[in-house]
Amino acid sequence: MDQAAQTVVAGRDRSGLSRGGWLAAGPAFLALYLLMNRLDGLSSTPSGQAWDLAGGLAFTFILRRGYPAAALAATADMIASLIWPTPGSGLAGQGLAATFLGLSYGLAGLWLRSRGVRRLNGQGALLNLSVAALAAATARALAGQAAAFAASGRLPDMDHLSADLLSALLGIAIIAPVAMTLDRPRGRPDWPVMTEIALQVLALAGLLAFILPPDPRDPFRYFYLLFLPQIWIAVRHGARGAALASLLVQLGLVFFLGGRPDSVGLALNYQVRLLALAASALFLGAAVTERRAAEQLTRQRQEELARVGRLSIAGQMAAALAHDLNQPLMAAMAFARTAQLLIDQPDVARSRIDEALDSTVAETERAADIIRSLRRFIGRSDSDPGYHAFEPLAREALTLIAPECAQASISLSVSIDRSLPLLHVDAVQVRQVLFNLMHNAFEAIRDAGSGRRLITLRAWRAEGEIICEIADTGPGVPEESVDVLFEPFVSSKPGGMGLGLAICRGIVESQGGRLWLERNRPGDCALRFTLLTGAGEA
Repeated sequence: MDQAAQTVVAGRDRSGLSRGGWLAAGPAFLALYLLMNRLDGLSSTPSGQAWDLAGGLAFTFILRRGYPAAALAATADMIASLIWPTPGSGLAGQGLAATFLGLSYGLAGLWLRSRGVRRLNGQGALLNLSVAALAAATARALAGQAAAFAASGRLPDMDHLSADLLSALLGIAIIAPVAMTLDRPRGRPDWPVMTEIALQVLALAGLLAFILPPDPRDPFRYFYLLFLPQIWIAVRHGARGAALASLLVQLGLVFFLGGRPDSVGLALNYQVRLLALAASALFLGAAVTERRAAEQLTRQRQEELARVGRLSIAGQMAAALAHDLNQPLMAAMAFARTAQLLIDQPDVARSRIDEALDSTVAETERAADIIRSLRRFIGRSDSDPGYHAFEPLAREALTLIAPECAQASISLSVSIDRSLPLLHVDAVQVRQVLFNLMHNAFEAIRDAGSGRRLITLRAWRAEGEIICEIADTGPGVPEESVDVLFEPFVSSKPGGMGLGLAICRGIVESQGGRLWLERNRPGDCALRFTLLTGAGEA
């Protein structure tokens, strides 16, 4: 494949954007760049613009679209310089500055793309962005000084250089994180979330109105109050919330300082403070986003491990279920044949035929219930909590364990408070906890061969939660295993994997409850767990 074919494949360049896409994205970027450049010009420093939102947009556009966008960014900067020329900078200097913008921002974007940094999904991505932004901003600031020297012969000035560096760095720090955290909405937020977002925006806007205009005696006395809503937003909404909040503060400063006679000195001082505010909020938000992503991954892995455990247990249940299914199926066949025989006899009452058919349907539904319970137990959970009554979940788990207990001559005793409130839980996972704990009790009694063979399930209401206890008459937990009972890969059973109780504890804790060993003595071993209640009554 030649170079042209490598660069363009099926009408697409290496950025993944089609020619038609460039025709749409190019003018849109140019228009937005010119708009932001005009906003930047509202507050000027001795060396030029106080803010560099347009530069941040160019950096973000290159990062999202690839290095071909660097030429378009340089062109946009040149057009903006021709429309609103910087004082003391000639055409050659403006062209040099635009070229360095495309080159430095293009190389920084290419470096980030090579490291796979497209989204701000954690502190690692934010650190990479910070390094690239600092390098690109430094290069652009130096290019600005070089352009001024080329136009007027003025030697570089450290004050001007630091101001240009701060404005370029701030532009990237404000605009790039917003674009790197926005994605398609996942449905409409519920009212509590929308209410909280509205309160956060009002708090931020209210503080901005309180701080601006600043006190002439101490313009920055109350600026650091902005950290309070920024921290609130970052903790609740992660990197996306922190980025949007920083953008809101930046826009407030741009519009407030625009056209003020003292905007030069104020803008220079606000640059440093706003950069500190944005960086602090972004690092906190990135940590929150990273932690939530890790928690989501842990839940997914836990669900996968739990499903493997359910499949393993299902294999052990196969023989008992086959025996339990055989009874209703054989009964259904017998009733169906009886109905066939009765139909052929004209003197038989219709009620007897209906009775036989009703019995056939009842036995078939009994078998179907067993199969449905097994499928729900094995089936994949979407980890979508809902409001459920506890008793049906317990009955379904009992349906699965009952055949094995019947074969081993183990009795089941159930005592569930009928006034239990609804639970806001994942039904599949709670059903698995109940079954796992009862299956452990079943194995303890079966292997012990004790005289009294009983499993007891009790559930009652407590303050804001329900308590469930599964007790058995087995030999209890060995003393050396008590302290590590809920640790993974620790088992007192021959051939046991040691995952059942660890999975149960993880599920219960993820639902807001606790799991512990309540009693441990021969003939009376009991495990208890709690679940938080939801709204409504069962």
